[in-house]
Amino acid sequence: KFVIKQVGLSKMEIKLIITGNFIHTTSFNESEIIRNGIIGVDEKGNIDFVYRESDNITVDQLKEKYNIDDTQVRKLKKDEFCIPGLVDSHIHAAQFSYTGTHLDLPLLEWLKEYTFPTEKKLNDQEEWGSQVLKDCVQTTLRNGSTTCCYFCSLNIAPAQKLVEHCLKYNQRALIGKVCMNQNSFDGYEQTTEENLTETRNFIKHCNERQENIDEKLITPIITPRFVPSCTDELLEGLSHIQKKYDLPIQSHISETINEVKWVKDLHPNDSYTEVYQKFGLLNNKTVMAHGIYLTDKELEIFRETGAGVSHCPCSNFSLGSGVLDVKRLIENEVKVGLGTDVAGGYSPSLWVGMRQAIIASSTQFFNKREEHNNNNNEDNNNNEELNQQDYILNHKQAFYLATLGSASVIGLEDKIGNFQENKSFDALIINVSVPNSPFKVYEDDEIEQYFEKMVMNGDDRNITDIYVQGKLVDLSIE
Repeated sequence: KFVIKQVGLSKMEIKLIITGNFIHTTSFNESEIIRNGIIGVDEKGNIDFVYRESDNITVDQLKEKYNIDDTQVRKLKKDEFCIPGLVDSHIHAAQFSYTGTHLDLPLLEWLKEYTFPTEKKLNDQEEWGSQVLKDCVQTTLRNGSTTCCYFCSLNIAPAQKLVEHCLKYNQRALIGKVCMNQNSFDGYEQTTEENLTETRNFIKHCNERQENIDEKLITPIITPRFVPSCTDELLEGLSHIQKKYDLPIQSHISETINEVKWVKDLHPNDSYTEVYQKFGLLNNKTVMAHGIYLTDKELEIFRETGAGVSHCPCSNFSLGSGVLDVKRLIENEVKVGLGTDVAGGYSPSLWVGMRQAIIASSTQFFNKREEHNNNNNEDNNNNEELNQQDYILNHKQAFYLATLGSASVIGLEDKIGNFQENKSFDALIINVSVPNSPFKVYEDDEIEQYFEKMVMNGDDRNITDIYVQGKLVDLSIE
């Protein structure tokens, strides 16, 4: 007699079965195509089982076992496949209104000229601010970001509004009320006590707002803007709050050379990383954006503490900040994910981010090759050429950064990022043959080509369905 293996949360009621081709990653260098697979989602929206062809299990057998009908089965067509939802590990919701503009200044001048005034306006003009935050959530979801790690603004009210929009449209999110008490612009800062009180109040708000929700989508995250905007007293206070509530932490680090110099002026006895470390703000729930200029010693601290880096290539190019060497971080066993960094990044799409990450790695290779060739000219006995595959990211590695890599960086690798049993079913259905698709497929193309073309050329037009916690997202809600 045929027996279906018992896995995952098998005592739960199955509410959805999807059958077809699935693609996900299991590590930076390992991806998997599950051909003709079957994934079952339970009533809480978690993955109960993942079957492959070798398991010799049919949908009809599962329908009978779990007593479900055809309305609960989604059969993917040949030109469709399913991937995990994308995870944006660094994005500023409060800056969404000027995405794609104001990219004419370096970081520190850019913050004072554009960012701080716009973030302040978000709080001062409530109706306008709410629309901006709603647009941000809808746009990132439409582009496939089922999870976002958000910086909001200095004041608590916009952060609370962002919570409402995420819950309304079913986006998983880490949301931070930004903390800063020095070196701002035109009074855009709070006292130490105001920052700490509003941070505690925001944590309370998130917990109370989800009090009756089993699978909580919103996590408050401790958010000092960056070292120059926070006094020692504020950093220490935020560390105490983090430890009390066991929350994740996000901030910026080593984005530009001038920023690193500024931190050294403020903290002459410590590296940028050591400042965060000495206040207890580096652990396995810490995500630091950028990290372009981290030293080997600083990378060692990241590895030892378990802190991760959100790679933001689109922003790094747009603001002229520099180029992160992702593979250097990977080789040093530092967690790396991908962020859009809107609005320093000109696009809210992680598909653009993946391509920019590949281009960024190419520029790293060009620099290393030039250095290598110059050294060879000095040493005529060494004519060995560099292997570009050792330096340039491929499309699967870029996809890892946007899914499981980012999930790991924001501390949710046990919940999202790939199709592992017991994880949440956060997923996208991709159709490579939609009308007006930005790329074409041909009869000789297989699933491998579909996937590569999607990473390199696809966009929101190819995303037909978005699932978060097993629930189909409806972006038409007003």
